[in-house]
Amino acid sequence: PCLNFDTTGSHKVIFSGTEKQLISFDSYNSGFASAEFINPNVEIIARSKYMRGFKLTKDIVYNNSINMNLVNTMDLNGHSITVNGDLTLESNGSGTLDLNGGVLTVKGNLYQVAGTLYVNGGTLNVDGDYKIQKVTETDGVKTYDYAKAYLKMTNTADKVNINGDFTTQSSYKHSSYYLT
Repeated sequence: PCLNFDTTGSHKVIFSGTEKQLISFDSYNSGFASAEFINPNVEIIARSKYMRGFKLTKDIVYNNSINMNLVNTMDLNGHSITVNGDLTLESNGSGTLDLNGGVLTVKGNLYQVAGTLYVNGGTLNVDGDYKIQKVTETDGVKTYDYAKAYLKMTNTADKVNINGDFTTQSSYKHSSYYLT
């Protein structure tokens, strides 16, 4: 595949605009090594459906529902992501959202369709429901099926706070993904 923007190492991109900024990649292998979001009104669009993750250097607030489609690891790096709406996590199978001591707050529902949500000493706050399920909507009717997803909690500092319902329908065994 074409690597139209494939940064590595200490390369950092800073989004500092005052109006809405869109980030779009033509290749699922494209992405940032590190990104800083000074502008809170940034929307990530992955044209090929998936985007390579990156390491956060500052907190991010999304003012609406988002789909996060990861190919590699999105590392919160001790920072926070707040989604003022629903969050749908998808992946090509190897994508990981690593809280890494940071905080992920979802003001709506969290739908984990695929990939790994690795709490890793961080905190997950979900105001609504957390569903580890594949969600399909047809004519306004939602149906649920098995997800290719993991919730990984292997650190004693891991915290998951869910105000709504928790449903897991993963097609994977989780025995090595939590403390016993």
